[in-house]
Amino acid sequence: EDVERICPGRVKQCLQWIDDFKQSKGGDNATLHFEIHGAEKALSLIQEDHASWCNLVEEAGADGLARGHWIRAAQKVPATSELPSAVSLPQSIPKYVAPAPTGLSLWHDVDLHVKTWLDEDTGLFRYVNEMPSGSLQKFEVQPHVKGNAISEDPKGSARLAAFGRPVPFNYGCLPQTFRDPQQMDELYNAPGDDDPLDILDLGGSTVGVGVVVQCRPLGAVLLIDEGQADWKILAVNVDEPGPLAEARSIEDVERICPGRVKQCLQWIDDFKQSKGGDKATLHFEIHGAEKALSLIQQDHASWRSLVAEAGPQGMARGHWVRAPENAPAQPKALCIAWAPLCAVPGYVSKSPYIFAGAHLSTNLVPVLAARRSSSRVGTILRNEGCLLRGAIGLRS
Repeated sequence: EDVERICPGRVKQCLQWIDDFKQSKGGDNATLHFEIHGAEKALSLIQEDHASWCNLVEEAGADGLARGHWIRAAQKVPATSELPSAVSLPQSIPKYVAPAPTGLSLWHDVDLHVKTWLDEDTGLFRYVNEMPSGSLQKFEVQPHVKGNAISEDPKGSARLAAFGRPVPFNYGCLPQTFRDPQQMDELYNAPGDDDPLDILDLGGSTVGVGVVVQCRPLGAVLLIDEGQADWKILAVNVDEPGPLAEARSIEDVERICPGRVKQCLQWIDDFKQSKGGDKATLHFEIHGAEKALSLIQQDHASWRSLVAEAGPQGMARGHWVRAPENAPAQPKALCIAWAPLCAVPGYVSKSPYIFAGAHLSTNLVPVLAARRSSSRVGTILRNEGCLLRGAIGLRS
C-alpha cells in the first residue's frame, strides 16, 4: 500500500512485465498469479526456504553435491592415523591468519557482560571468536602466553584439514571466564579443562578470527574430553542479520532453522570420533538458558579468583594474567557504551569524568571513537593497536 501511495502503478508495471515476457514465447507453460500476498507471507516463505537450504547443505556428500546442486568443493579425506605437520587447504576454503598483538588481552581486558552506559546489565555477553564458520583452521586464545594472544594450532589445523568438513559455526571463548580444574562439575563429576569457557554461535554469519561478538546464551552441552568437563555454550549473535539474532531459546532456533542445532552437535561428534582413540564423549542432552547462565556466572567467578592469585610476575597457575609489577605501563581498554559528545578524532581530554559508565579513569585520555550513533561496546576493529567502536585505547 505504501508503494502504491508513493508511486501509483509501480507494482502493476513490474508484474505486467514479467507476465508479458513469459507469454512472449509461445508454449511457455508459465502462469503468473497477480494476487499479491502481504509481508507476513513473504517472511514465512523466506524462513521456510532458509530452513530448506540448511537441510540441503547438510545432505552434501563427499563430492560436495546435494540433489545435483553444488554445495562445496569435493573433499578427499586422508587417513588420520598420522597427520602431516601442514595440510594445504582447498582453494574454496578461506585461509585465515592470527591477528597481530595489540597489547590488550582478549581474555582479561574484554568485558564479559554487555552493559548500558549507565552500567546496567543487558542480559547479553561477549565472546571472542577463534574459529570462523566455513574454516578448516584451529585458532585459540593462549592462556599461558604473554598477552594471551590468539595463535594457530598447527596440529589442530592439520587434523581439521584431514577431516575435510569445514566448521559449520563460529566457535570461540567467553572472556573473563575460567574452567577451574580444581572444581568438579556438579552434574558429571569431572574437573574443568583449565581454559576459558567455550561458545558455539548458532548464527549463519561468518565472523573473523579475534573479533568480539555480542551474543545471547540459549543453552549448553557437555563434551567430556580426556576426562575433563568441556562445556559448550550455545548462543546467537544478536548483531547479525537474519531471524536467528532474535532467538530467545533453543526452541526458537529449531523453529526458525530446523535441524540447525543437530547439525552443529553432529559435526562436533563426527570430528571427535574421526580420530581413533580420541577419548572424547559428547553428551547430546541440551541444557537450557538457565544452565548456560549458571555456567557463565560460575566460570566468571573462577576467573576472578584466578586473577586474584596472580603473583608479582603476573602469572597464576601457569596462566598469564597481567604484566609483571615492575614492567612499563601497558595500554588498557576503556569500555563505554557510546562515544561521548565531546569525542572527536585526536582530541585529548584531561577530565576523566566526562566518560560516564567508564570502567577505568585516567588523567590523559586520547579519544578515538567519534560517532555516537555507530559506537557499540565489544565490536573491536583494529587500527594500529587501538580499539575502535565501543572501546577507547588509553595510555596512562
